[in-house]
Amino acid sequence: MSKTDPNTGNPKNLNWRQSKFVAEFVEHGNATQAAQAAGYSHPKQQGSRLLTHVDVKAGIEAHKRQLMARAVDKHDWLMERLEREALDPENTDASRVRSLELIGKVIGAFAPEKQQIETVSSGFFADLSPEESDALEESMGEFPFTDGNTTIN
Repeated sequence: MSKTDPNTGNPKNLNWRQSKFVAEFVEHGNATQAAQAAGYSHPKQQGSRLLTHVDVKAGIEAHKRQLMARAVDKHDWLMERLEREALDPENTDASRVRSLELIGKVIGAFAPEKQQIETVSSGFFADLSPEESDALEESMGEFPFTDGNTTIN
């Protein structure tokens, strides 16, 4: 098992280039770009090879853990500030309501304003003859969700 620095959580036995690779890889998610930024002469091959190196993998995981811990800390700080704003009687009602609204958005209390509608196309209907298409249309009847002006292509 590799030794880690107690202050940073990063493996101690990474050289400068490997440490730079780890930082760049976590930022971009691209081994070739990370190897190039770290100064490797053949970034495509060396980026791939570095991802199999035990200490580099440990460094990537440690770096990701640090980033997650910072994100959680920022989230907690933000929620604490919003709660203080919402509960402070010296604030205006509008300010307090806005703080509560933002808290609701952060915790996902509201339905999204826009909904994504996906359409799926298939070659099945294109393969039908006009007669088969008319027969299928008659057998299916009216679609309850259409307003009569909607056509299906």
